[in-house]
Amino acid sequence: MELRVLMYFVTVVQEGNISKAANVLHLSQSTLSRQIQNLEEELGSILLERDQKPIGLTDNGKFLYSRAQEMLQIANNTTEIIKSNELVTGELEIGVGEDRMQELVAETFGTLVRRYPKIKVNLHNVASDLIPREINRGILDFGFVSNQTNLADFHQLPINYQDRWGILMKKENPLKVNGTITPTDLANQRIILARQNGLIRGFKEWLGNVVKQVRFVGTYDMTVSMHSLVRNGVGMAVTFDRDTYHQESSEFTFIPLNDFTTAPVKLIWKKDRPQSQLEQLFVSEFQHVKP
Repeated sequence: MELRVLMYFVTVVQEGNISKAANVLHLSQSTLSRQIQNLEEELGSILLERDQKPIGLTDNGKFLYSRAQEMLQIANNTTEIIKSNELVTGELEIGVGEDRMQELVAETFGTLVRRYPKIKVNLHNVASDLIPREINRGILDFGFVSNQTNLADFHQLPINYQDRWGILMKKENPLKVNGTITPTDLANQRIILARQNGLIRGFKEWLGNVVKQVRFVGTYDMTVSMHSLVRNGVGMAVTFDRDTYHQESSEFTFIPLNDFTTAPVKLIWKKDRPQSQLEQLFVSEFQHVKP
């Protein structure tokens, strides 16, 4: 598959029909149609539902559309870095959770962008478990992980930081505890877990024998989803502490888990992938940021 043809395919999907896409691409309609047909023949699969208005996608078309966007993004980023005459340019794709690490990345780039105004950063909210996979796929350049053990293929920069984990509940929740939450406090309670395998495993080990008495009623990826579940009484959520939870105006109460620790956070990146100047600068600068 040629990148040029993938760009044609993506444009057709985004514009909704061949005619509009041809105008955008400055091609004749017949030329564009032939290119898409050649692509379908090359793949041995129909990609477009041409009888729909706007044009729809088959299952294989949806899969290719997702991958084509990723491939074009990687190609564009690579071309921009190589062609640029600037000493430091380009952009980084960084996977990060909704915790303190976001602030640290922003602080680092705040310093770098003042020196190199043409650089860009794209933050992706990705669950820690998925970070290594996305780096291997070339979608991310860096990512933050914790509770990960199989990292032999990655450089690792330990960060002296650990989230404080606890239970988030509505303020009017009847659960009463003495300062911190112990496993027995959660017996017969409905619990919502962050969708991170390492965290789920660690939390269930912390519960010990009480794990059989806990009612696990759901999982979440994003904080906004978790807040909605707690707000509507689905259950109480296992999450990390935030300053906003302790403000008088907060609708929630956060109580830390007693004697519960997670692995320190690590910044990781691929070992066998040559680094751009921007990537090298990011790692160097990040080492000086204090959590």
